[in-house]
Amino acid sequence: MASAEDMALLRNVRRELNKLPLDSSRVEISGIKGVIYFTGSISPTKEGGEDGAIIYVKSEMADLVFKLSHMPGVKQVVNGCKMVEAKPKPVRKRVAAL
Repeated sequence: MASAEDMALLRNVRRELNKLPLDSSRVEISGIKGVIYFTGSISPTKEGGEDGAIIYVKSEMADLVFKLSHMPGVKQVVNGCKMVEAKPKPVRKRVAAL
C-alpha cells in the first residue's frame, strides 16, 4: 500500500499533467518512494493548442518530466508512455475554374 506522502505526490503529478493540452485519459500514473512512473498512451487533445496550434506530445511530456523532476519529493520520473503525435491536416489546393 502506498504511503500518504506518495498519494499526495501522485495527486500533484496528475494535477500537473491535466494542465497540459494533452488527452491523458489513457495514462496510468504510479509511484513509490518518490519515483513516478507513467504508462499507457498519450495524445494531443482534439482542440489543439491555443489558436489551433499543433501540439507536440514529445515536447510537452519532456517539459513535464523536467518540471516534475524538480518538484519536492520526486526522486526520478520514468516516462513509459506511448506518445501519439497529431497527424497534420492535408493541404488542399484550390483549382481555378476555367
